[in-house]
Amino acid sequence: MKTLKLYVILWALASLLLSCDSSSNNAFELDKPDELPVENYEIYSLAIDELFDAEQIVIAQVSQMNIELEPNSSHHTTLANNNPELSPDLVTDLVTQNQETVVFGEFFDGFGKDIVLLSSDEQNAIFEGPELNESWNDFYKKYSKSNGIISLSQIGFNRANNQAVFEMVHMAASLAATGSII
Repeated sequence: MKTLKLYVILWALASLLLSCDSSSNNAFELDKPDELPVENYEIYSLAIDELFDAEQIVIAQVSQMNIELEPNSSHHTTLANNNPELSPDLVTDLVTQNQETVVFGEFFDGFGKDIVLLSSDEQNAIFEGPELNESWNDFYKKYSKSNGIISLSQIGFNRANNQAVFEMVHMAASLAATGSII
């Protein structure tokens, strides 16, 4: 009788373990994505593929613009002066597009890399503690094949729709981050 009980318990445990969906190990749901043109995801994907070679690419799900590009700001002037080939309306559209954030969906092309969207809730949970270095350790425990978090702004286009620009920020540790206008 003890053997039968042991088999029933083992069977119940095995059934429980096998019934668990391995994809549900993330307690954080992604937000519902906003509708963005496919071309936007293609532009982001090409830039990410060109700039990052990690096996896993972690992208913040909500867009973010970090640099101040309002007309007559120092960054706006520098961008315009250093890139005379850019249409003046390009930066204006970038600023306009980024007045509000958007929520990205799972439409990035990883070109063979694993693309993961990081919800705001998960990002806040990972980085809620007072010790930022420990938070980064927690991040890399979960996303060990990544090289940090990529944050993207919305894309600005010129009127002819043949030039595009956006901001990409790469955060890798408490004192390691870079940002670029692409």
